[in-house]
Amino acid sequence: MSRGINRWADDLVQAQTTRDCLVLIPGTLCDERLFKRCASALRRQCRLIVLDYQRLQDLQDWPRQLLQQLPARFSLAGFSLGGLWALELLRRAPERIQRLALIASNAEAGGRRSVRRNTALRRHWQAGGPDRVLREVMPDYFHHSAQRRRHTGLVQAMA
Repeated sequence: MSRGINRWADDLVQAQTTRDCLVLIPGTLCDERLFKRCASALRRQCRLIVLDYQRLQDLQDWPRQLLQQLPARFSLAGFSLGGLWALELLRRAPERIQRLALIASNAEAGGRRSVRRNTALRRHWQAGGPDRVLREVMPDYFHHSAQRRRHTGLVQAMA
C-alpha cells in the first residue's frame, strides 16, 4: 500500500464516525501543505482527510485501495490533478460521494491537447525534474505574477 493511504490511517478510522468526511486531494507537485491554511477551519466543520502522493507506486490500483479505506460516504475536493483523481473516485463509487468540488481542474476527457501537455510535462520532468515542471505549471496555479512570486517557495518545497 502507498504511504498516502497508510499515513492517514488514523484520520480514516476517525472518519468512520457520524461527522461528515471531506477528502482533500492535492495537485501536481503538491502535498498536504497546499491545504494547510484552510485545514484547521475545515477540521472544526467535518472529519478531514488530506491525501498524500509520496511513494505512490501503482496508479491503477490506488483508487481501489483508497476506496477500501475511506468511509462509506464522503465528500471530495480536488485541486488540479487532484480533481481528476476525485472524478475517478466518483466514477468508481458514485453512491459514496456526497459532494464534489473541482478546484483549478476540469471534467473534460483527455483529448489531444491534454495528451500533448502531459507528454511535454513528462519530458520536462525527465530533463529537469520538479523544478522544470514547476516553471510550466506555476502560471496555471497563480495567474498573477505577484502571487506566483509569493508562493513559489512553498510549491518548490512541496515538489
